Amino acid sequence: GWTLTSGAVSSPTPNYSATGGNPDGHIYGVDSGASGVFYFVSPGKFLGNQTIAYGGALKFDLRTETGGGGNPYPFDDIILTGGGLTLTHTISTPPTTWTPYSLGLNETSGWINTGTGQSPTQAEMLAVLSNLTEFHIRGEYYNGFGIFDDSGYLDNVMLTPGPAFVTVVVTPTVGGTLVNTATVSANTTDPNLANNTATETTTVTTCSAPNPDFVTSTTPAEDATGIPITTTITVLFNQTMNTATLNTNNVQLCTNAACNSNGIVATTLQITDTNVAADTVLLTPQNLLDTDRTYHIKVRAAVENACGTQQGIEYNTSFHTEN
Repeated sequence: GWTLTSGAVSSPTPNYSATGGNPDGHIYGVDSGASGVFYFVSPGKFLGNQTIAYGGALKFDLRTETGGGGNPYPFDDIILTGGGLTLTHTISTPPTTWTPYSLGLNETSGWINTGTGQSPTQAEMLAVLSNLTEFHIRGEYYNGFGIFDDSGYLDNVMLTPGPAFVTVVVTPTVGGTLVNTATVSANTTDPNLANNTATETTTVTTCSAPNPDFVTSTTPAEDATGIPITTTITVLFNQTMNTATLNTNNVQLCTNAACNSNGIVATTLQITDTNVAADTVLLTPQNLLDTDRTYHIKVRAAVENACGTQQGIEYNTSFHTEN
């Protein structure tokens, strides 16, 4: 079903040879000697909705011959048209021996949108593949007068499918670990039965409203006295928190109850998630604490749990250092 554009002697039908391909049969076209180039024009089996090929590849084998002289033509080598758009691709000039080509069918594989002169967007790539109306592979690569036997030979053209994506949407009702498995099957022979399933494990975090806040305890404890001046302050929450909200604006160690900027003494805050639970915050003072002084721990109302619920009220506690 392949045809040729008008720059070939055999237009509109290419020649077929039962031998000499890669391997066995192949098709070829011969230059008519006129200016311009000829292209192999795909049959209908390659047209229409080809979105299954997105993320896959256009593969083909090509070789060329020139009757002598001439220079490479500066023309587009591969042309895809569909959805009101045209995409082109340039390949290395095929030698006289069979050369395999594999062009990725996505927006990052060297295609050019002729309308913008830029790489296509994903939407543009899909628009072309969803309604492919023309697909041309260049068969002639050299110019020059008096050259009547420039030829292009084509074999093994394939649109290989890209990966298929299965999205599993889970609405959990309880916390814990969920194991979801997606399985695919087909009514054709599968050469690899080992890759037909995929399993994903998801941990679901439970969240509850603050009652009245999210803080379980602090170290030092509330109203504790005689605390060493080398103490690292710990704030323990009663559930998994939104760590983006556990920052030095919301979790503070201060020398006054208001925790204004002059009173903040801990500017290093560590959310521990390796050797301690992820809902623990360590506050490290910049310097040793003063002796015989009251310090205040403040957890502001803007802290959130992992489900996006704010604490809503401030949590305040204090302790006194050793004499």
